[in-house]
Amino acid sequence: MQLSIFTKIRIILPPKRQTSYLGLISLMLLLTLGGCKSSNPATESLSPATSSTEASSEPQWSRPPALLVKANGDTVSRPIALETLHLHIRAHGSLATTTVEMVFYNPHEQELEGQFFFPLAEGQFLSRFALEVNGRLREAVSVEKQQARVAYESVVRQKIDPGLVEWTQGNVFKTRIYPIPPKGTKRLVLAYDQELEALPHAWRYLLPLAFSDTVAHFSLTAEVEEEDGLPQWEKDPLGILTFEAWETAFRSRHQRSSYVPNRAFSFLIPRQGQKAKSWVEQGPDGSKYWYARLFPPVKSRERKLSDEVSLLWDVSHSARNRDLKKEYALLESLIQEMGSGRIHLTTFDLAIRGQKTFYLQEGKSAELMDFLRAQSLDGATAYEMLDFTQLKGGEIWLFSDGLSTIGQAETAEPLVPLMSVVSSSQADIPHLRRLSMSSAGKLVNLQQLSVPEALAAFTEERLQFLGVLRSDEEAAEVYPYYAQEVGTAFSISGQLLEPEANLTVLFGFGNQITYKEPIRIRKKVFGKDLPLIARRWAMQKLTHLSMDREKNRLAITQLGRQFGLATSYTSLLVLDRVQDYVTHGIEPPEPLKKEYQQLVQQIQQDEQADYKAHMETVVSGYKKRVEWWNQTFKIPRKPYIQDDIRKSGELTEASTISSYESIDDDWGESQGGLFLDNDPGDASMDDFEGDQESIMDQKAKEDEPTSSSGTISINPWQPDVPYLKKLKAAKSDQLYRLYLSEKKAYLSQPSFFLDVADFFWKQGRHEEALRILSNLAEMELKNHELLRVLGRKLIEWKKLALAESVLEEVLEIRPEEPQSYRDLGLLKAEKEDFQGAVNMLYEVVSQSWNDRFPEISVLATHELNNLIARSPQALDIRQIDRRLIKAMPTDIRVVLDWDTDAVDMDLWVTDPRGEKCYYSHSETEIGGWMSRDFTGGYGPEEFLLKKAMPGTYKVEVNYYGSSQVRLAGPTHLTAKLITGYGTASEKIEQITLRLADAKDVYMVGELSFP
Repeated sequence: MQLSIFTKIRIILPPKRQTSYLGLISLMLLLTLGGCKSSNPATESLSPATSSTEASSEPQWSRPPALLVKANGDTVSRPIALETLHLHIRAHGSLATTTVEMVFYNPHEQELEGQFFFPLAEGQFLSRFALEVNGRLREAVSVEKQQARVAYESVVRQKIDPGLVEWTQGNVFKTRIYPIPPKGTKRLVLAYDQELEALPHAWRYLLPLAFSDTVAHFSLTAEVEEEDGLPQWEKDPLGILTFEAWETAFRSRHQRSSYVPNRAFSFLIPRQGQKAKSWVEQGPDGSKYWYARLFPPVKSRERKLSDEVSLLWDVSHSARNRDLKKEYALLESLIQEMGSGRIHLTTFDLAIRGQKTFYLQEGKSAELMDFLRAQSLDGATAYEMLDFTQLKGGEIWLFSDGLSTIGQAETAEPLVPLMSVVSSSQADIPHLRRLSMSSAGKLVNLQQLSVPEALAAFTEERLQFLGVLRSDEEAAEVYPYYAQEVGTAFSISGQLLEPEANLTVLFGFGNQITYKEPIRIRKKVFGKDLPLIARRWAMQKLTHLSMDREKNRLAITQLGRQFGLATSYTSLLVLDRVQDYVTHGIEPPEPLKKEYQQLVQQIQQDEQADYKAHMETVVSGYKKRVEWWNQTFKIPRKPYIQDDIRKSGELTEASTISSYESIDDDWGESQGGLFLDNDPGDASMDDFEGDQESIMDQKAKEDEPTSSSGTISINPWQPDVPYLKKLKAAKSDQLYRLYLSEKKAYLSQPSFFLDVADFFWKQGRHEEALRILSNLAEMELKNHELLRVLGRKLIEWKKLALAESVLEEVLEIRPEEPQSYRDLGLLKAEKEDFQGAVNMLYEVVSQSWNDRFPEISVLATHELNNLIARSPQALDIRQIDRRLIKAMPTDIRVVLDWDTDAVDMDLWVTDPRGEKCYYSHSETEIGGWMSRDFTGGYGPEEFLLKKAMPGTYKVEVNYYGSSQVRLAGPTHLTAKLITGYGTASEKIEQITLRLADAKDVYMVGELSFP
């Protein structure tokens, strides 16, 4: 809210109770190295997480940086060796950039794809990513997230070098790198910016390192632009570092071989006084940006704890990543501070696990603490299950990582202050901060605070930034915008519109201004080749926009692309060839721009023509199905003889079979089913111009194929694994505890959770089965393959609302894959939302897809027509090409989908005569039809038979092979066996199973017709 003071002066005062300050992309490469102490001792960085209840004197990271790959025989990803580590630090004023160059060595014989995960902490943000391409570093460009992923996947399939940095969820980013050559190296460069810790008379730079292995080549260079004196090393594990004058700065450098970088480095930059300091620079867009650090007086006042509190404790699977020992210590301290009162405990995962009230006397908490320590950590997290408005007491304490991994994350804002406690590096800090600040609460980060400091955050109200008094003609876009607590130092930035600007920064408590500090901004040179100020401003603006991500999606995307940032909607991408940038419409880094522009001018793209060509291809493909469906097939009297046997001459009589002699005339005649024209024999798809009502009327008049009384028999999936044997041998009251015990050894294996969930479901223990299955959502954030398996299993169990939220997330993650639309469309049909289902399937029909998804638009057209015919209400189908509207019911349909990219699975269906229909024998004598072979992953593959002859049809799946650049683990498949497809008597049986090795064959089930 901006309140006018007079014509050209404004004061920015934040709205009451809107103090959310997210810091979504305040990035730090936790896996990569740096750390700093921020200006706010209550909620900002003091030190990284430790397992003790006090802040450690030396930062200890939970794990060092690593490039993870799967090698032959591995079931989980493992790090490969770091061969070279070069560190380059450039500091000026209270900002610094740390550049990290890493060279990894692949000791394996196989070319691999690797994933480099790095959680990010507040106060630091990613500013550069580069990969070695053809012996030279290629800088990344910021690209809209979907566009970047499509380009990356496309280039990887061509076996060309790309690299991609993506935001996943919470404060975690990941870098995908390909290829890592066999017995070769891969070089990557990452850089991050940070604010330096403010000491009374110095800025402190801190670089924690936590490598356990020897690095063959190590170097460290630190450059400090001249300020108020010679920098001094504070922590020097090498014992020999000094700063020396160098050009207009100071420099310290050292290199050595065979070094174990496992201890922190830090140095101090002298600073005179506590007066506000400001810096100005010209950004890449030509605008002038300013940045200031202030030192408001450290003030606080008492905050009394309520004597009745609602305690929300997250007991989901991801809680294992939290520092629970430290959380318990903080809770015990809070209870001692309360003395007496009531705590209403709610434990939750994907549902409310339990609720219980504890009565406190004299600060004793043994009963509550014992209860919490006894909780099992299991299942996904669904924040939509929490209703903050219905909780009792004067405040809410939430202990969680803030990650809503299933369902919707949004909840109603609390009516009383909510204090969020986080202790995990993989946490959704923006989500927790939004929940807390919307209710005048706080986020308390135990990764950065000791227990006494965290307790103080609960019991003290600290000085807040309240706004800025400024002239609109002198300064614009000043951030931060909303109120937030401050500590010993506070930073603010904006755009400078005049050579000079005068501002007044306001501080206080609530809406009461208690302190004002004037700042004079003057244009001056900040430092050579250091675009730190513009990037800092961009990050502070991004923090503001991220308070409402969806509303500000476009603005976030534009800002990310302008300043080269990885955000929730943009990724950092490196491609090898300029042609790849042209193909995907991505502007390359500067060295390639001239060639890029020349190529773009040569390419004339006509999107309308491309769409028309695609639709003609779909129409042509669907006509082939229609022609197949219109044929009349009869059963040969003699058994089926394979071609190789016929050619051998072993059965001379059988080899002369050329005519079909029906043993059931009615069976053959009944196949001339529905066609949407008065004369089925001469029908043309181009002639039809009807709507759904005419389809339904025509359907009532025509003879459909007899949907038979076919039965479906599924072969139960019974994997031969030790944990299931133990569960089967256990007593009922021991099952869940036994599962939790076994779980520790299988945390990285999705198949374990699928198998055990299936076991519990068949035992009738549905609540536990659902919790166990939901762990798939927390194994790896934003993993579309795992989420597809989860969604399809939920559909099998008829948990349709949960399945819809999961598949909607898959669509958001992978909109470039047709299966994302198809899965969600078929789910909507399960929920009887036929209009939504038809609309979603038509996305599959009308879009042009990668060649690795052959004829999926044709297959989806058949499914779409089935839904139109089945819908009890007339649907709006005006957007659908009329040439594609034709219902084709069948007695048998079998569909196979799988979860793994670049894996070839084959569907086999053998009819009662012994003729097997599969990819290279796709049409059978009795009319069986097999869809195109999917060799590039996911499926679907489909078998159709319009009229089933009497007998039994055997359904099998075959793991043909994998073309993955990373080694594939087991592939999970979903098979649907359907009789009476497209008729009122349609019956479906579904099974989820897995195959681990090429050439594995599994008997799925049988369909029998009398």
